[in-house]
Amino acid sequence: QVQKKTMTKIKICYNTTTQQKSKITKRTITNQSHSKSKERQGKT
Repeated sequence: QVQKKTMTKIKICYNTTTQQKSKITKRTITNQSHSKSKERQGKT
């Protein structure tokens, strides 16, 4: 029973970290696209 509790804790931690990672990657992708559009505007 104790092992099961630790496993769920680990799972929860893993899920939160993966969610944060996906959020960060999404942010970086949007930032990159924004910078690209800015570069295009500057060129024209």
